[in-house]
Amino acid sequence: MLGDAIEELREWGDDEEDLDEGFGGSEGGGGDDVDDVEDMFEAANKLPSHRKDLRRLLDETLRQLRLVDMLYKAVVKRRIKTFPAATAPCQDKADRALIRTLDDVVALLKSIPESVDDLANAFYELDAEEATSILTNITTDAKAAATMVEKSWTNESDEFTAWRLKFEEALSKKPVKDEEKMNQTMALPVRSK
Repeated sequence: MLGDAIEELREWGDDEEDLDEGFGGSEGGGGDDVDDVEDMFEAANKLPSHRKDLRRLLDETLRQLRLVDMLYKAVVKRRIKTFPAATAPCQDKADRALIRTLDDVVALLKSIPESVDDLANAFYELDAEEATSILTNITTDAKAAATMVEKSWTNESDEFTAWRLKFEEALSKKPVKDEEKMNQTMALPVRSK
């Protein structure tokens, strides 16, 4: 479901171009206005190399979208395929509640690909703020969907229940900035005297 969108965004980021080379770059002396116009025309095809903020956001977005894609597969395998099939019209209140839960989860999961399309458009428009907002909504919806079907249809904990906790933890994990990585790896132990 999300695989195509993830691949498209990854390719867009991989096609990064250095806009400083050639027409309108820093050698041309066009200034920020020229760069902004070039960004607008080039953005649909490639990520401008000078937009390091978008590069970091794109990397984090791809990481989180891969996790959401894994959620889809896990929900299908552990919840949708294991849904108890009703042979008679559902008159039992508990059965209706299960069906309502399934309907709600499916509706929520169906909305995510549309949001991913909006997310891609925000990247193509080089709008980091909008992309961040949409990504937050996507991850919130994914967590909500996982929580709705946290337990099995018999209301018991199972493999998916444990996996959901790891999923949310991974989804909530904040990326370590390059500068912080350097500080962590470069810090020398202090010797006491």
